[in-house]
Amino acid sequence: MTYNPMRRFQKRCNQGYTLPTMFNVSTQDLIARLAAGPRAYAIIAVVALLACLPGFFSLPPLDRDESRYAQASVQMLESGDLVRLYVQKDPRYKKPIGVHWLQAASVSLTSDPAARAIWPYRLPSMLGAILAALATFWGGCALVGRPAAFVGATLFAASLMLSTEGMIAKTDALLCAITALAMGALARLKLGQTPTLPLVLAVWGFAAVGALIKGPVTPLLMALTMVTLCAWERRIEWLRPLFDWRGFALAGAIVAPWGVAILIATKGAFFTESFFGDVAPKLTGDGEHKGLPFGTHTLLAPALLFPVTLGLVPGLIILARALRAPRAGPVYAPIRFLVAWAAPFWVLMEIVSTKLPHYTLPTYPALALAAGAGLMAWPNIGRLARVGQVILFAFGGAFLIGLCAYGATLLPGDANADSRRAFQTGLFGAIALIALTIFVFTTQRLERAALMAIVFAIALHWQLRERILPEARTVLISREASLALARHDLHPRAREGGEALLVVGYREPSLVFMTRTDTLLRQGVDAAAIARPGQAVLLEGREGALFSAGLAARELAFRPIGSPVTGTNYSNGDEVALQPGRIIEAKGARVRTQLFLP
Repeated sequence: MTYNPMRRFQKRCNQGYTLPTMFNVSTQDLIARLAAGPRAYAIIAVVALLACLPGFFSLPPLDRDESRYAQASVQMLESGDLVRLYVQKDPRYKKPIGVHWLQAASVSLTSDPAARAIWPYRLPSMLGAILAALATFWGGCALVGRPAAFVGATLFAASLMLSTEGMIAKTDALLCAITALAMGALARLKLGQTPTLPLVLAVWGFAAVGALIKGPVTPLLMALTMVTLCAWERRIEWLRPLFDWRGFALAGAIVAPWGVAILIATKGAFFTESFFGDVAPKLTGDGEHKGLPFGTHTLLAPALLFPVTLGLVPGLIILARALRAPRAGPVYAPIRFLVAWAAPFWVLMEIVSTKLPHYTLPTYPALALAAGAGLMAWPNIGRLARVGQVILFAFGGAFLIGLCAYGATLLPGDANADSRRAFQTGLFGAIALIALTIFVFTTQRLERAALMAIVFAIALHWQLRERILPEARTVLISREASLALARHDLHPRAREGGEALLVVGYREPSLVFMTRTDTLLRQGVDAAAIARPGQAVLLEGREGALFSAGLAARELAFRPIGSPVTGTNYSNGDEVALQPGRIIEAKGARVRTQLFLP
């Protein structure tokens, strides 16, 4: 009889222990104690909080998705319309309402819409990231045992992708949390735990909440998992408890009220525009970020998952063993579930032409749990696999260091200063990464290896998102322009009820969020046609000639005030120069308007 490490692994996990590993017995005992009881949830939550905090308060609203989400939530509060979404006067028929309700509630409880502080809109995302890590542990306890689930969830809590989404006012951290909860409930149902009514209702309820957060993503991932498992194991009876009318009723009660309301309010336009204007272009390759090759998500995974990368190679080996095992063997049932959770959806995202890094985030909990299991069974992988593990871990860390070094070039200064800052950041980061890699792969204590990897990851998050990017004034154009308007008494929030700010040639939603909903975004000729004497203006240099000519025809002129705000619009790569000023009357006089070209 051949030695089967996975059988022993599963048996020990069910008993609350782990396989003998490269780590000593005291390490196993310590991990088991940390994973026991409520303290495990508290530790995971604290790690996730520390990872999400960098940049949470200090980074301004980001273009373009975050600012659009926040602006739509602002207008929900301003208008009192809890059904339809708008960004200024444009209907926003792309995503469901769920995250906007949460953002509106967060702002109502912690701030005021007029303050235009971004952090209250980010609060639901932070709570979503924390909940995603906790849900990973909760579901993982049924799949890989408490110790392995604790290690995997704690590493996941500090990961680059989850923590970044946790400080951005969007849907994806919340989506990951709800999906992990739904998959955890489904896993408990699949593995034969008592199919009580609360468990069935949890599967349906979380699927419905996921639909309110980001449409079909959570239901689609769940459906792919169920179809894959049924085809793999050639049995479907485990799904029978889900065919309970009370589950259908709960899902309908969650989704139907808003679904019917938006259907009536928009005469069906929301659903048609959402599909043909948002979903279909991503599938057909007509959307933004198209053309990236198959394998892009796989290439980025070691960096976006870091420090989960610590156990990724042994975790993937465990998943691969499930593919070779008997299709219905009970020992590999939890591992098959992890494969079915991650693989089909991942392949689908690789096939879809439009690729953004966060698209695969709902599968990351499965990979984190596999990594936790892999760390517990580390000695069972070969030497070549361990070499690959060192390389993968170093690659993930190097990617983060590279981001920090690149960010250092965005700070104000000349090319020599940029190069010097980038070199110093990269050098110190590389030295730290080399030392960490040597320590992690030579220590005999798992908790020290995991702790150092988590500390290193969080330290890089703080370096990048709290120290470097908030000072990158050359790319944070909207923030700098808003500050310039305030310095010259041109900011529209300082004169509520007064004339709207006219922005000529610059159309980023972050500036709308930081000023006022009625801010006018126009191009040169159109802007000149609606300009009024005394109106505050923010003029992009390339539109200056057309704007001045249009004003002159109306016997008006633009009077610059202060210096222009110059830099790079990171949304499209354009160099911009935004000049604050006012419209003045110029009757009978020839007025020369100075142009500030980028």
